[in-house]
Amino acid sequence: MIAVAAGANHTVALRNDGTVLAWGDNGYGQASVPADLGTCVAVAAGANHSLALTTDGAVVSWGNSSNGLALVPAAAQADVVAIAAGIGHSMALKGDGTVVTWGANAAGQSTVPSNLSDVVAIAAGGYHSLARTGAGTVVAWGSNSAGQSTVP
Repeated sequence: MIAVAAGANHTVALRNDGTVLAWGDNGYGQASVPADLGTCVAVAAGANHSLALTTDGAVVSWGNSSNGLALVPAAAQADVVAIAAGIGHSMALKGDGTVVTWGANAAGQSTVPSNLSDVVAIAAGGYHSLARTGAGTVVAWGSNSAGQSTVP
């Protein structure tokens, strides 16, 4: 295995040959890897959904489809270099340094700041999102109920 991701009660793993495995709770289909997934380079797991990044830079989502989680935006269908999954939202980092988000947005976690650019890494929390820029700056948005979106 070259990568693993943990959801609430399921696990997704990426094998050396680019195939994806998933196991654990499958109440929403989050552990049922799509048969036509193809070769992948990354995986991520939300609470009840899973993501994979294919070799052609497209994102595939399966599992819980509430909040539009299964509806991967067109912008995340090519040139994606990294993925992340929160409780009920997903993120994709594009090769041009922009970020695409979708899914739940009750705390603003899927509303990318309009001035965000030059992103080189992303992470998704429960109800917040993070991005690191090429300059080393960390930007956070979404819930700040415990100070998680206040970057020190």
